Amino acid sequence: MEVKQKVNNVINTTNGYKTKGTVFVMLLITIFGNKFPFIIDNKEEITVAIDALLVSGLLHDLWRNRKKIWAWITSIFSKK
Repeated sequence: MEVKQKVNNVINTTNGYKTKGTVFVMLLITIFGNKFPFIIDNKEEITVAIDALLVSGLLHDLWRNRKKIWAWITSIFSKK
């Protein structure tokens, strides 16, 4: 199997997990963040890192579904 196919397989097996995982971690930090001193001291940096992962997951979802999204947009503006 060539390298490109291996990379695509890894990407396809992680579809949706970045977004779900970051939402779960953000929820845990929101609920239990004040209990851990390392989170209190670095809360801004941790939040920025989680937000970056969340955005990358959302962008990946948009890219993966770009054909369906484009078809939906064109169906809105096309005459029926």
